[in-house]
Amino acid sequence: MQVSLVNPIPAIIADPVELGEFFTKYSIIPYYGTAESTSHYTLSLLSDLSTLSSSHKSCKINISKYAFSSKVDIVKQSIPGLLEDDESDDLSRADKIKFHNDFLNVYGIKLPSIVELSKSLYNDNADCGNAYLRIRVVKVGGTTQVFFKVLHYKQIAYLRTKKNEDRILIYTKKWGDEQYWAKNPPTLYKASYLNEPFNWWKRSNVIETVLHLKNRCDESDYYGRPDILSVMYWMFTEWCQQDLSVKTSSTEFVSKILLAFEEEDPARGKKGTSKTSKADKFRKRMITIRSLTTNEGNYDEAKTVGGIEYPFGSKPPIAIKLDINRDVKYSEFQINKASSYIYSIHGWDKQLSGFEPARSNIGGNIIIDLFVQRNIGTIMPLQDKFSDLWSNVFNEVALVVGYNGDVHTVKYANLIDSLVDKLIASKDGKTDDILKSEETLVVEDVKDSVDDLDERMNNQEALLVQILERFEKIENDHNT
Repeated sequence: MQVSLVNPIPAIIADPVELGEFFTKYSIIPYYGTAESTSHYTLSLLSDLSTLSSSHKSCKINISKYAFSSKVDIVKQSIPGLLEDDESDDLSRADKIKFHNDFLNVYGIKLPSIVELSKSLYNDNADCGNAYLRIRVVKVGGTTQVFFKVLHYKQIAYLRTKKNEDRILIYTKKWGDEQYWAKNPPTLYKASYLNEPFNWWKRSNVIETVLHLKNRCDESDYYGRPDILSVMYWMFTEWCQQDLSVKTSSTEFVSKILLAFEEEDPARGKKGTSKTSKADKFRKRMITIRSLTTNEGNYDEAKTVGGIEYPFGSKPPIAIKLDINRDVKYSEFQINKASSYIYSIHGWDKQLSGFEPARSNIGGNIIIDLFVQRNIGTIMPLQDKFSDLWSNVFNEVALVVGYNGDVHTVKYANLIDSLVDKLIASKDGKTDDILKSEETLVVEDVKDSVDDLDERMNNQEALLVQILERFEKIENDHNT
C-alpha cells in the first residue's frame, strides 16, 4: 500500500492567477505554495485568524505580559547556548550606567522601546513564524542615531537571487499593483540573521539591514512556519462558534404573536399609484416581519405583538415551525476543544488567563504549580531568546558606529517569580491565621468547659448546704 499525503494549504488558499504571474515577473518568492499554485495569501489568512481567535489572542497577551515587562536590566552578554550561573551576568550599577550613557543614550536607543519592539517581534513570530526588524543607522554631521522598526510580515518577501549573492528582501504595502509601484516604488533591503555577521546596505548617509527572525522550517529555505499552523482549523472553528452565537443573538425572536391581515382590494385602490411587483412586495413583507419580531429590528420597531398584511383574496400565510438552534452543549464542547488545542500549542493554560476557574487539590495550589511550570517551560526560554537577540544586535551596531567600549545586553524582569513568592506568602499567611484561629477556638472551648464545670460544682455545693439545713431543721423539730 502506498500512502501519499498532499499539503492542502496551497490549494485551499491559492493566489489569484494575476498575482502568481506578478510574482514570477518580478522574481518574488511567495510565503507558501508550490510551482503549480502559489499561496502568499496564506499570510492574510493567518493574520485574520490571529485577530479573530480569542484563545490565540489571549495567549499572546498573557505571555508577552509576563515575558516582557515595562522595565529591563542591563547585564553581561552570555555565550549563546552555554548554560551559566544566574550570577555570572551581574554588573555593577556603575557599569550599567556607563553602558546606558555611553552607548544606548548616545545613539538614541531607549530601553522602553526595546520592550515594545520585543512584544511586536514576538507577536509577529507567533502569527506567521517570521518577524522582521529593520535596523537603520543614520549619520548626519557628527551625530549618529540608530532607529528600529518592525516591518509587517504581509508587506515583505524575498527576491530570487543567485546562490552566492546576499539575500534581498522587497518591502511594499501592495502586491500585484504595478500602478501603485510606479508611484510608490518598493524598497529593497539585505537580509541578516542571528548569530551571523549582518549584511549592511549603505545608501549615502544611511546604513541599514533587516534582521529576519524565523522558526525552523525544513520545507523552505526562506520563510519560517508558525506553530499555530497545526491548529489553524481549530482557530477557524472557534471563530465560527463565536459567529454562530452572534447570529443567534441578532436573530432572536422578540414578538410572541404575529397577526395577519388581508390587504385592501387592489381594485378599490387609487388610480395613478405606482405598481409594485409581487417579488418586491414579498421582500418588503419579510423585512417588516424581521424588524417586528427579531433582534434585527430597532428599539422603536421591534414589538411584542406584530402585524402584517397578506395579499387580497388569498389565504393567510402558513407558519412552518423550525427547531431553534440552541445546542449549547455541542457549542461548549467545540469551543473548549478548540481553545485547548490552541493553548497547548502556545504552552500556556486557560486557568492562567481566566478562561477557566482554577482547580484546587488537597494540600496544594494549582495556580502556583501552573505558574512555575509555564515560567520554566515558556516564559524563561522566550526571555533568553530575546536577550540573545539584542546582544547580537548591539554587537553589530557597535561595529558600525565605532563604539569601542564593553557591549552588554538586556535582561527581562521575571514577574512570575515575584508573583509566585507573593502567592506562597499569602498562602502561608492564611494557613497561620487558620491555625491561630483554630488554637483560639480550642482554648476558648476549654475555658468555657472549665467555667461550666466550676458553675456546676458551685451549684451542687449550694444544693448540699440547703439539704443539710433542712435535715437540721427536721431533727430539731423531732427533738422538740
